[in-house]
Amino acid sequence: MDMIDSHALRLFVAVADHLHFGRAARALGMSQPPLSQQIRRLEDRIGAPLFLRSRRSVELTGLGRSLLPEARGVLKQLEAVERRCVQASSGQTTHLELGYIGPALERLAPVLGSLRQREPSVSVGIRRCSTPEQLRLIRAGVLQAGITRLYEHDVRGLRVQVVWREPYVLAIPESDALASRKRVRLKSCADREFLFFPRASAPALHDALLQRFSDNDFRPRTRAEFTDKREIVAMAAAGFGVGLVPLSSTRGAPPGVTFVGIIDRLPDVEISLVSAEPRPAGVDAFCRAWAEETGFSPSTTAAR
Repeated sequence: MDMIDSHALRLFVAVADHLHFGRAARALGMSQPPLSQQIRRLEDRIGAPLFLRSRRSVELTGLGRSLLPEARGVLKQLEAVERRCVQASSGQTTHLELGYIGPALERLAPVLGSLRQREPSVSVGIRRCSTPEQLRLIRAGVLQAGITRLYEHDVRGLRVQVVWREPYVLAIPESDALASRKRVRLKSCADREFLFFPRASAPALHDALLQRFSDNDFRPRTRAEFTDKREIVAMAAAGFGVGLVPLSSTRGAPPGVTFVGIIDRLPDVEISLVSAEPRPAGVDAFCRAWAEETGFSPSTTAAR
């Protein structure tokens, strides 16, 4: 079988994305007949159909579905090679000094690994610091960007992109009667010790959550405060009480703890990328690596 070239893969991916030859052709800037012919030639080269065609619809075959993620991967690798070649030939190098809050490191670390592979001309320095400190250092030009959690912070003149969003859940000891439920109301935890984060770490968020608790007839008794969600999970597993943690805390949790959804409405956990304006070099490359690694495309907001 002849080698499949990247142009044929791009055509295949375009048709797979649109599941319509006419729309795919328009997106590619070509007419439909040549596109259909080239897809036919690709199928002849492979020896099997990639699409099921009818007058009303186009669908991927089983082979097409299995080939699609591999085709996307090959095209992304080729794009990365092309960027590296352009950067190497022009001698371009970029340094990105990035702040981060501790809870973000779990997702940040693999993104930095992906960035190193995708964009070797972009070097990254990281510094752990609080949200207020990140905002101060970005404005001072010491940091180009920061991965942080915002809640009523002053971000005027800065660019903000939400890069992760997830709900809260309750970490509950397996021996607790509430552990058998899928979702509970907060007030059902009223007679339990409550594991929470200290107000000093995020005053506005702390106060907002306590207000939401009160609105839902829940006034927690706090046994202990922890800044790290893993500490809350560990203490719940040991039977010390129930705690409020992000959904991602379920990964790698120790035995003895169960995670239960919350019926009452709470604000989502949002992690944001904050950068200076105009946008510093290297931030776009970081966003591409973040989307590639996490599957969450940063949502852009204008400078505030």
